[in-house]
Amino acid sequence: LPYNGTFAYLSTILDAFTKQVLSYVISGSLEVDFVLETVNQLVEKQGVSLHAETIIHSDQGCHYTSYSFIEILKNKKIRQS
Repeated sequence: LPYNGTFAYLSTILDAFTKQVLSYVISGSLEVDFVLETVNQLVEKQGVSLHAETIIHSDQGCHYTSYSFIEILKNKKIRQS
């Protein structure tokens, strides 16, 4: 996203049914950490309402196929599409 003469990057997690934004993080960098923070924020905010049927669906970009992203989902017991 263009922002103040530079760019900002937005990572969001949406509920596919309600279209509600469940978690989002804005970053000035494309480092994978901001995507991981989006998942951590989701778990902190939604906590017990997440269950075994929860699936994170994403594109196949480098952030979402990275070892650290796959591991964080596995550790949080969230399935990946």
